[in-house]
Amino acid sequence: MSNVVSILSAPSASTAPSTAAAPISDLGEGFKAALADASKRPADEKTEKVAGHHYEKIVAGPDKGHFINRTGSARNGEDFQIVQRGGRTFHVYGTGADHKVYELPHASKKATGTASDTGGTPAA
Repeated sequence: MSNVVSILSAPSASTAPSTAAAPISDLGEGFKAALADASKRPADEKTEKVAGHHYEKIVAGPDKGHFINRTGSARNGEDFQIVQRGGRTFHVYGTGADHKVYELPHASKKATGTASDTGGTPAA
């Protein structure tokens, strides 16, 4: 019999007891402090809402020129940079080996060419 337990059935006496994740209250104080510090923005930081987007631009403070995500997603409150390469736009969170890059979907290009001459009246 295998040691794999189905999530749909109760474990049998022959399976090893599972270890549940420790509750947050059991985590070390160092981790709690680091988590709290990571979610705080500097006191001297100033932001401005960017019209038509769900982010704010940092206009003063140590991260000046970056943006803050305000989408309500898992990255809400994190700062990022906007990078454009080859006609594509990316949001880059973090630096160095720990950075994460997310490509934004681009709008489909509409036909902007001129119509062919069909022999109609010339435009004035």
